[in-house]
Amino acid sequence: MWESTWGVGIVSLIVAISGSVWSLAWWLNGHFSNIRKDFLSLGKEIIEKLEYHEKHDDQRFAALGNEIWELKLLNAALKGIALNNLPTNPFQKELRQHFESKENN
Repeated sequence: MWESTWGVGIVSLIVAISGSVWSLAWWLNGHFSNIRKDFLSLGKEIIEKLEYHEKHDDQRFAALGNEIWELKLLNAALKGIALNNLPTNPFQKELRQHFESKENN
């Protein structure tokens, strides 16, 4: 009788350990899949925010580039007016001197 209980005990022990490991693995799998879903949804949100800001940054930089060109055009017009016309007041004289000094440097 003692010999048969050893076999039953070992089989019972193996079944209990296997069942515990299987149930723990099943439980962890459920938790890891939830964490994976949350992580992937967070990644999608981050990518959406980055794309939104990148698109708006492109628009802002394009507008900034246009404003720079407008300032260059205005500066060229003022320079042309100041250098091609005789100064009639102190401001025009100072402006002409400024542009002439810039050309000489």
